[in-house]
Amino acid sequence: MSHANAPLTVEGRRRLCLRVDAGRPRAHVAAEAGVSRQCLSKWHARWRANGEAGLADHSSRPVHSPARVPLVQGPIERLRRERKLGPARIAAELCAEDVQISASGVHRVLVRSAPAGVRRGGGATGGIEGHQVALRRRRSGAG
Repeated sequence: MSHANAPLTVEGRRRLCLRVDAGRPRAHVAAEAGVSRQCLSKWHARWRANGEAGLADHSSRPVHSPARVPLVQGPIERLRRERKLGPARIAAELCAEDVQISASGVHRVLVRSAPAGVRRGGGATGGIEGHQVALRRRRSGAG
């Protein structure tokens, strides 16, 4: 935990913004404080827009995740459970219902929603990982 007069607390950021408001160049103030010019510019813009409240710590979590699959998890899991379809077939079925999602997107949903014990082996066939290792050994002639 930092102390109240540390340079990167809300109070420290306010002091840096006051220096910029007084006419000092941002690059100079940033160098003196040991932060990047871009960081100080971001703080100063927040200071001007929201006052001291804008200098509070912000979450680094994205506001939205464009790569995240939309709310089609239910239909994907239903098709997997009821018809034992793979990701490509599920994507085709959903496309017929006017839901645009790629096979890799379906796969991500299936991996994310699978119970912990199921994630490692088998997929739709329910294969056993040890059995697959034994088959590989027999085919390669080892052990």
